[in-house]
Amino acid sequence: MERIGNEYLTVIVDPLGAELASIKGSDGTEYLWQADERYWPRHSPLLFPFVGRLMEEAYTYRGRRYAMTRHGFAKESGFSVVANTGSSVTFCLSSDGSTEEAYPFLFSLAVTYALEGRSMSERIEVRNDGDDEMIYGAGGHPGFAVPLEPGIAFEDYMISFPDADGVRRRVFSSSGLDAGREEPYALTDGKALPLRHSLFDHDAIILTSVGGKAVLSSSKGRRSVEVESDAPWWGIWHSVGKDAPFVCIEPWWTLPGRDGILCDIGERKDLIRLAPSESRVHEIRYLFT
Repeated sequence: MERIGNEYLTVIVDPLGAELASIKGSDGTEYLWQADERYWPRHSPLLFPFVGRLMEEAYTYRGRRYAMTRHGFAKESGFSVVANTGSSVTFCLSSDGSTEEAYPFLFSLAVTYALEGRSMSERIEVRNDGDDEMIYGAGGHPGFAVPLEPGIAFEDYMISFPDADGVRRRVFSSSGLDAGREEPYALTDGKALPLRHSLFDHDAIILTSVGGKAVLSSSKGRRSVEVESDAPWWGIWHSVGKDAPFVCIEPWWTLPGRDGILCDIGERKDLIRLAPSESRVHEIRYLFT
């Protein structure tokens, strides 16, 4: 495990998946979900090179079929530690023979967590190391403890989107695949999603036009988590059909596979394309109060 910290926060990151394992305030508040297997045994998996499920857990590229598990392989991959300055840490994963069996592109994936005061940035840099165009998907999946303070109920919390304008929900099938359409989604006062466990009886809520910022808070408490990103889609989720004491706020730059369609990634408009030697940075910014 790698540790970084300052006077406000201590963060622990697992090199397996470059996955956050703890975000603890100086007063002992644990902001990150602690992976209780009764509900969800993860903390904050990195989603690469695909987000969500694919039809038949597979895709095609240039006529060849490849197997791909939900959310891609980065979350199960061992990253090397490039640097740890005490307040920031960088991990790297590079393509090799094992990745090429599932994903026919040469790449480098660098993930940096950096602290500044009560804020933390998560910087995900994807680089095309090959001689041909590279196609990929990416997203975050951080889970946060709810409640953040004793004596407050899950239902006392809400996720607010202060810059939301005309929020829409991406429609998904019962199998968790993209149905290919969106519909209006009503928030309280156009800005807030009050939490209740039944919200997730049918899996995640995938929203767009939320304005790039989400704030988890309760009027009965002082602790909050703010998540900011330029991702076009945001997933809100906890374990289906359970009274799970956490919620995930997930910036997604791309979508899962379409229902009923074996994905040909060359035809997907939402996936990201990089020219040879080109790189792209995806960033998630957090504020813990």
